[in-house]
Amino acid sequence: MDIPMNTQTFINDQKPVNMYTDANNNGSSAYIKDFYDDATIFVTGATGFLGKVLIEKLLRSCDGLRSIIILLRPKRGLSCEQRFTEFIKNPVFDRIRAKTPERLDKVEYIFGDINLAQVGLGDQDIQRLIEEVNIVFHVAATVRFNESLQDAANLNTLGTKRIMELCTKMTCLKSIVHVSTAYSNPLRKNVGELVYPPHCPVNEDVFLKCMDVLPGEVLNMVTDKFQGIVMEIGRGTITSVMGEKKFIVDLIPVDMVVNTMITAAWNNANFGSKSVRVYNCTSGQINPITWQDFGILLQKYWIKHPTKYAMLYPSFSYRTNYPIHKIIETFLHILPAYVFDIIMRLQGKKPIMMKIARKFQKAGETGTFFATHEFIFENTNLRQLVSEVKTMKDGNEFYCDMSNIDWESYLENYMLGIRKYVLKDGLESLPSATGFLGKVLVEKLLYSCPDIGKIYILIRDRRGTPAKERFHKFISNSIFDRIRSLNPKILEKLNLIEGDCLFSDLGIKNPEELKINIIFHVVATVKFNEKLETAIDVNVNGTIRILELAKKMSDLESFVYISTAYSIPYKSHVEEKVQRFDLIGNFSTHIVENELKLTESQLNSLSVNIGAEKLYPNTYTITKHMAEQVVYDFSKESSGIDVIIVRPSIITAAAYEPIIGWIDSFNGPSAMMVEISRGTIKSVIGNGNVIADLIPVDIVTNTIIVSVWHQKYFKR
Repeated sequence: MDIPMNTQTFINDQKPVNMYTDANNNGSSAYIKDFYDDATIFVTGATGFLGKVLIEKLLRSCDGLRSIIILLRPKRGLSCEQRFTEFIKNPVFDRIRAKTPERLDKVEYIFGDINLAQVGLGDQDIQRLIEEVNIVFHVAATVRFNESLQDAANLNTLGTKRIMELCTKMTCLKSIVHVSTAYSNPLRKNVGELVYPPHCPVNEDVFLKCMDVLPGEVLNMVTDKFQGIVMEIGRGTITSVMGEKKFIVDLIPVDMVVNTMITAAWNNANFGSKSVRVYNCTSGQINPITWQDFGILLQKYWIKHPTKYAMLYPSFSYRTNYPIHKIIETFLHILPAYVFDIIMRLQGKKPIMMKIARKFQKAGETGTFFATHEFIFENTNLRQLVSEVKTMKDGNEFYCDMSNIDWESYLENYMLGIRKYVLKDGLESLPSATGFLGKVLVEKLLYSCPDIGKIYILIRDRRGTPAKERFHKFISNSIFDRIRSLNPKILEKLNLIEGDCLFSDLGIKNPEELKINIIFHVVATVKFNEKLETAIDVNVNGTIRILELAKKMSDLESFVYISTAYSIPYKSHVEEKVQRFDLIGNFSTHIVENELKLTESQLNSLSVNIGAEKLYPNTYTITKHMAEQVVYDFSKESSGIDVIIVRPSIITAAAYEPIIGWIDSFNGPSAMMVEISRGTIKSVIGNGNVIADLIPVDIVTNTIIVSVWHQKYFKR
């Protein structure tokens, strides 16, 4: 989500305007993306939130563009090259990496800084931009609401002036898109789609010159009225917010902003306007939501999807009475932070909560203006743009119509996005070959089956670590020591496949070309308290995607699925057969486009059967049962493939090989055993007379391997 944007599209009036028309298409193309064919695009602010999404969308949807040049400067001790490398690794590009990784080669950087004269560019780079650039997206800005006016003016005002001066020299320029904000005219309640004269007491040139003369402390006095909203509702650290709950909160998803920017550049060049065309990219007059409804949904989904970083229960209220707000803030924000810091000091840790609380307090104060004022943003140009986009054959690819946004489902996804991408509190690790059991399985295959052809290992990028780096770390694990000492060359039979079971075809290009005879499907989220939707996506949908991929493999002979002995926990006597999953009728009919799709009511009906003294003690066991059903149905459709389900109980350390006692996982009883040894656990709930069903990991591995052999030669 982003704050509403005011997208001003500039056309360089020193050159012919209809640069979109050429000898090949005569301006008659029915596709928006054709406008970007063979184009060189210059982007400022590329490493920011909006900039990343813009570049990802251009690469994914405008495959014919020639190159994207981004402006980079060294920052926080990182060189331009280091920042560019980190930029390309960002998860926002995962979809491109999985399907068309070569498109990332179209992105390049040049050293520059819009805070400096001539944008800090060298003569050679300036000349290149002048001769090659067709489209400019000027996104760079400081978005800190409490930035000093001197710094904000240098970047947002003077920086824009420097970019515009550079653009006037570009000989092939078609469009300039400058991203402003819908709140650039905060003294107006009704904001039209035009550039208003400034409310400065002096002319613009004098104002700009003052930025380099006046002391910072004098300039900062001007910024007191400009405020923004920062709410840490999800972690429970903010419970009172100054705001009028009946007012409209004007939100706009970042992908809608990006699509508006891309189509605005196309539209302005195609229709030949020489004036500054302004698009109020807002939702308030198209699909409004009030602060009250926003707050209700925010609280609902933070409770439904709580983050592990929560400090207190998520709950807050809007207030318009400032003294009451300050009292609540003192008792529910500041005092709890003080108590937390005392606890941290007693634990020998550095106290940080008071510092965080003061920071949020200051941020909340700067947000009061937007929560206590309501604006009417005219959208004539935006609505016309939306209509024109809909007439194009690829209009759905650049969808920018806010009227169909379902705020409830959007805000739920928004909360999940904050968890996964901001708090790094997303899906649990997916072990697969890199997990505890996976490592032992691979080592045993290499050690005991030395004539094996190849072993392909599916690994994804994780927590900023590329798949290739994880693969090298995997091979260097101590579990392969006996192979390294006896026959190190056999490790060369391991082959990395970069992919993820959350993607169709696992994100693998041309999977049908892989010559695979046996699949061992070990990947799962083993977190018992995982959210049901997440557990279904990994354990069930991940299995569906792998099975769909298996259907394309002409050489496949065996498919082995690793389940759990506790997939049917409501039965005290568990037979070696698949028990049909019947909590949702006709299970297979709900699998659409390689994904199990359930309604909210169906999810709720499953949830009531999960918990202590219920059919399933946790989401892990129920989704393993569902996955078994998926595998069983696959076996009925694939007569030429041996399908095997192995159900280990509680997997523990190796009994005999490759290293006696080897374990590298805290899943299962390991963590509890460690804490018992440290003396931190003195009491455990359990029946001492009940059998503890433990099984060493090497016994599980041997069972998995010989089950393939047994099924092939002794079919029952």
